Amino acid sequence: AAIFKRLANRAGITVNGSGSANWGADKPAFAIPAGERGEQVAERLFSVESSFLIPGTDFKYANPAAADAAALTYGPAGHPIETLELTDTAAGNWVRLVGPDRYADAQTPAEVYAFGPRLAIVRSLDASTDAKATAYADNALRHRVVLDEQGAITCPLDAGAELFDVIAITDAQLGLTARKARIIALSWRFDRGIGKGRANYSANYSLGGL
Repeated sequence: AAIFKRLANRAGITVNGSGSANWGADKPAFAIPAGERGEQVAERLFSVESSFLIPGTDFKYANPAAADAAALTYGPAGHPIETLELTDTAAGNWVRLVGPDRYADAQTPAEVYAFGPRLAIVRSLDASTDAKATAYADNALRHRVVLDEQGAITCPLDAGAELFDVIAITDAQLGLTARKARIIALSWRFDRGIGKGRANYSANYSLGGL
């Protein structure tokens, strides 16, 4: 946590809150090669952490769980849907975490069966025990599952929606009933117009996994 905070501060970004227990307690073997971009350094350091980062005027930590309840509902009984696109992908369903003298694998078997293996290699000099290698592999896979873009939804602006919120989508034509997804990117749009009803705000969310 101290290493990451120092990196962020050097880029003029503050860090608020706290991540998981290992984020505050571990002392990783971590080196920064000359010429490596700060963004790459930060991603590499954070790749084996179980928390996620919420960007903004500063960095905040998020700890989403697969069992999180939906914070917002979209469809006939909730916020209206303007456009909805869903995709069926497997950005990464198998992670091999490689340490100095050991490795550990983490997989999502259903995704491997459906799409075939999509192997990603993640290195960590700090994976010096079997327990660390296993935990880091699970964390790296979790990042890929949550951040796997599975579609997008456009709707009238709801200012209460935030990154990593879980939403429930119902659409009879697509056969969806309270289908859950997580907001992994969001943007707002304002369309100018003259006259009643011509100007409006809309929101677009990129949808990820749980």
